[in-house]
Amino acid sequence: MYFLPGRGKPIPLSVDDRRIIQPFFRNFGITPLVPLEFDENALVVVKQGALMGLEGRIVKVDRRRRRIKVSLTLYGDGRFVDFGYTDVGKR
Repeated sequence: MYFLPGRGKPIPLSVDDRRIIQPFFRNFGITPLVPLEFDENALVVVKQGALMGLEGRIVKVDRRRRRIKVSLTLYGDGRFVDFGYTDVGKR
């Protein structure tokens, strides 16, 4: 494995660098995505971050970007918050 700096000839990767990036080149460089399916109106729980533990309802699912918009009740008001698939879990 070689690294191509901005200008110049390729240089070999160090053993440590090679060990770090090697897992990304399994399966011909394709890292499989975790199959998560979310549907609008489903209830979810925030799994991480400042809003961890809050429950909400999915308003919109963007499967291409793997993002969901969730309606949460914050400070007695309904708010829409955008999350990645891995930030929330099904209730």
